[in-house]
Amino acid sequence: MATRRAFIAGVGASLLACAAPAGTSSQRRLRRIGYLSGNVQKSVEEFSAPFLQKLRDLGYVEGRDVEVLFRIANQEMDRLPAMAAELVALPVDVIVAEAGPAQRVAKSATTTIPIVFTLAADPVGSGLVASLSRPGGNITGVTTGNVEGAAKRVELLNETVPRLARVALLWNANQSDQDVQVSATEKAARVLGIETQVVGLHNPAETDAALDAITRTRPDGLLMLPTLSVIRDFSHVPEFAAKIQLPAVYSEVQIVRAGGLMHRSPDYADGHRRAAVLVDKILKGAHPADLPVEQPTQFLFAVNLAAARRIGLTVPDSVLAQATEVIR
Repeated sequence: MATRRAFIAGVGASLLACAAPAGTSSQRRLRRIGYLSGNVQKSVEEFSAPFLQKLRDLGYVEGRDVEVLFRIANQEMDRLPAMAAELVALPVDVIVAEAGPAQRVAKSATTTIPIVFTLAADPVGSGLVASLSRPGGNITGVTTGNVEGAAKRVELLNETVPRLARVALLWNANQSDQDVQVSATEKAARVLGIETQVVGLHNPAETDAALDAITRTRPDGLLMLPTLSVIRDFSHVPEFAAKIQLPAVYSEVQIVRAGGLMHRSPDYADGHRRAAVLVDKILKGAHPADLPVEQPTQFLFAVNLAAARRIGLTVPDSVLAQATEVIR
């Protein structure tokens, strides 16, 4: 419980250290992992937990070889450069950069300290790496592959909702790397003859106004890109959607478990675990330039039948057959 409180306070090292194999003293010196994120504390806690657990699974033990230092901007993006500079000045041995804003800042902050990114939608298009197979420089990581996933969410909503003609698209406007997902969603919708209404969020205070704007246009469905870091809680948008009988597909499974209709995304937890493996390789001597960027191999598709009943919707068997999780 103390560890959780320390994490939520965002004041220092998570209580982990590496159980290095027997070897030279250099293998056993204290290593520092900086964890940089612009997201809100709740989101960082949710997504970094699998990363920390994987470190434990790899043999990391408190206080012996490695400490993980969290620097969390809580959507105050202008704080990120100073936080990155602090990690570089310590220095840390590797930086984990979560989501686009932190990744861009980390890349600008150092060309020598290894960087491992996670929650990266389009690392090549955003200029993080030269290519997925040969990232080059001091950066590698795990991509979400969400460009392809954006089209899949449109297809699932179209298959589920009869006569789907207009869809609202809610996204985190702080993360410019999501532009490519927005474009991919709009393109997939056009192919199916579906109009889109794009609504961006910068912070939780804007959520109600955004939802009011969606209500006024009376869309047939809602698509929500990764927006966990800028909403008040998991149930807020699902409660809105149920109130106006709006079928929705979300990018975070937590929202569907809290009452949303459907979720489809890569397994973000798996992505964070794989980021921990990359960090482990780097601490053992690997160079980021030699570690290809990893793409998602596991995908989650959850359907909440209780949410479907609340809005009077029957989910087709063809859609249910694709589900990895059915909530009744």
